[in-house]
Amino acid sequence: NDKKEKLVAPIGEPIISGPIQVSLALGSEWKRRYLTLVADNLYIWTSHRSKAPTARLKLKGVVIDIFEYSENSEESQKKYLILSKRSKTKLVLNADSKAEFEGWYKTLKDTCRGLSGLKTDSETESEDKRSYENVQIPLSSNRGRDPVKATNKVPIPTPRNRTPSRDSATNSSDNQPQSLES
Repeated sequence: NDKKEKLVAPIGEPIISGPIQVSLALGSEWKRRYLTLVADNLYIWTSHRSKAPTARLKLKGVVIDIFEYSENSEESQKKYLILSKRSKTKLVLNADSKAEFEGWYKTLKDTCRGLSGLKTDSETESEDKRSYENVQIPLSSNRGRDPVKATNKVPIPTPRNRTPSRDSATNSSDNQPQSLES
């Protein structure tokens, strides 16, 4: 029980968080828990209202695998995320929806890859990642804004350019009255 007391709520915004079914190994009972990923630690909370997490898993050295049931059982549509360290299963995650599953998988995989710094099997994934990032480009609205910023900047030099022409205009207007007076 000592360990539990030592866990303090993490500081910092979670990269990803949400309720998910958690099991310590395939075949053991599922418990619904709230998970947050802060920096390189996965925190497990009893609920999102908990003051402190009940467990923490450091993701350094953790491998993320997808486990699928192949037999035609009710579970056959199920995919699980298996987090293992040195080929020992640390945690099994069972997301509520495909979108959640993909989100957790991608985020955990990217975090672990970032920690390990390994380039193994990342060629194909980096392509996925690129296409994934392209999909997410509501950010392109920022790109759309940049040209606008640029056009805002363009008029700023133009008054400067105009000032010589304004001077010449005033000169010519000065000249005109003079010529009229003469």
